[in-house]
Amino acid sequence: MDKLLAQKADAIIGAASSSVSESVIDKITGAGVVHFSPANTSDKFTTIEDKGLYFRTSPPDKLQGPRAG
Repeated sequence: MDKLLAQKADAIIGAASSSVSESVIDKITGAGVVHFSPANTSDKFTTIEDKGLYFRTSPPDKLQGPRAG
């Protein structure tokens, strides 16, 4: 991530782990760079302060359906 920011990346895709994304989101969005994850499901990202620069395609954990039976 540091290398991508140093190279003036317009966007960073990943991480697949919510905990990893949570540890770097402030640095990425603070640099004005779009941060996108196809796998983050932590509910924290629903309300995290991201300056409108964080996106994900996986729904948050709380939207998962109830377990049957």
